[in-house]
Amino acid sequence: MLAPLFLKYQTKSGNNYLYDCATGHIIRVDDTIYSIVDDWHILTDVEICEKYKKIIDIERIKTALNELQNLQKDNILTDHAPCELSRVERVFYDRREWNLGEFWQRTGMLLILGITERCNLCCSYCCFSGKFAGQRTHSSRSMDWDVAKKAISDFLENDQAGDGTCPITFYGGEPLLEFTLLKDCVCYAETLAKSLGKINRFAVTTNGTLLNDEMVDYLVEHQFLILVSLDGPQKTHDRYRLFPNNQGSFDIISRNLKRFSERYPSYMNRGMNITLAPPLDLDATAEFVNEIFPQYPFTRANLVNTGNEYRFNKDIELSTQYGCYSQSICKKNLRDNGCLEGFRQFKSKDQEQMNKYWNICVESLATLGVVKSWEIVPFAMMLFETQISFYHRRRVTDQVPEWAFFIPCVPGFTRRFLDVEGNYRICERIDHSNTYILGNVWSGLDRDKMERTMSLRRHFGDCGNCHALKVCDICYARIPESDAMESGFDPFFDLQCQRTRETTSLLLQTYTEIMERNKKAFERPPDGNLLQFKKLKYGSPSSRLGNEILEQLKLETGTVDF
Repeated sequence: MLAPLFLKYQTKSGNNYLYDCATGHIIRVDDTIYSIVDDWHILTDVEICEKYKKIIDIERIKTALNELQNLQKDNILTDHAPCELSRVERVFYDRREWNLGEFWQRTGMLLILGITERCNLCCSYCCFSGKFAGQRTHSSRSMDWDVAKKAISDFLENDQAGDGTCPITFYGGEPLLEFTLLKDCVCYAETLAKSLGKINRFAVTTNGTLLNDEMVDYLVEHQFLILVSLDGPQKTHDRYRLFPNNQGSFDIISRNLKRFSERYPSYMNRGMNITLAPPLDLDATAEFVNEIFPQYPFTRANLVNTGNEYRFNKDIELSTQYGCYSQSICKKNLRDNGCLEGFRQFKSKDQEQMNKYWNICVESLATLGVVKSWEIVPFAMMLFETQISFYHRRRVTDQVPEWAFFIPCVPGFTRRFLDVEGNYRICERIDHSNTYILGNVWSGLDRDKMERTMSLRRHFGDCGNCHALKVCDICYARIPESDAMESGFDPFFDLQCQRTRETTSLLLQTYTEIMERNKKAFERPPDGNLLQFKKLKYGSPSSRLGNEILEQLKLETGTVDF
């Protein structure tokens, strides 16, 4: 049966909306349309009138049906044939739809070189720490020069449709343990790029313990984006980010970062990776972020991926929505059934803190707008702004498109991770199983394997008939590798689909409520760059400003389940 695919929702102001999944339009409708639209094209017009005549005036029903027909004439709420998407043939990327064959002619956006599996820390929540079953562990292995050189040359030389910018990131383990190899890669990439008329962009993710003057000078000279893993104030950071002797790493990293800032006070191409693990102290972390943000504007915060002790129990709340590791940190996956001291699920106190900063983000956007909010409450914005702003940047069209599967991460294209053995994988954080190997440096990327991997994202569930079809953000890392994948059913994945649909509804409602109050809430500078923070003046600490904003709430904002 043909019927429109839409999501209906109400805002706290009492307005009714329909989100048209085909075109991306958000349409405000009256109470009558909102009441009958679920039966439209399911029942006949006569049947709808008969069903609702006792509670809605017949003339109002007829008017509503006529208005719905007029929307269809404008290509809104068009009929969608129920379907099962068993094969990816078209993808939506970079604000347009691509035929898959055409899409593969483009170059990759980012090459990530995992130049070593060595690490001088043993962070408790790290999926490579040896504490988790089904994961590789830190080892003494590093990448051979021939492997790195081949990957770099392929990446630069096969740029068929890009803009000439070829970004390369160095990852580990701890990549600065292989600083000589990193410099060799940079020298080769810069020489090759110059001969091809292209430009390199480099980045490194480091734990910061080895960041001495020589390294800082080199990285700044070559304009690296430098991301340092620092989880907040000392008490928070040293809970999990430890040396093998269980000594905390905060003091040495802080000294190195202070030295970095003193040597290069105006260097803005740097930031922190903040991992939030329970028990949370978000006010303290917000104070910390407010202090370091002017010097480290690329700072970002993410929740560590936690999971349920029994992952198939539907009565237990999931926490896996935030994080990028396929294996959850939970008792089920710990080696020898051990446990991480001090580690626990997100509890009600943590939930309250997350809801507080969710409300700060929403209220700030509605009253101050995105640019000013990043200046005043950067920590709340790190946590939630991107999720909400995504709906402002959604694709909206007046033409009915061919139904294309929205893929936020395209294997082998969005990012391409090369491990020390020379295997290409989806990204640096994915499970190191054979399921996600996309080829190797000598034979190249396997397009059939990449296409099959794309299909895994919606191997389960009714994707073709889901209102989140074009906004779904389920990561490959959350797709379990199990026998259930072959049978087409996995209850864990089914729960994630349910959570994604619920999140889509919440975020659409939140975005619409913000726009009702401030139509300019998401306006950005002409170049789209929000990271000119050295020009901004910082006021009071984020947590105090956040409390002031909450006290000024004009509408009760919603809460989100983590």
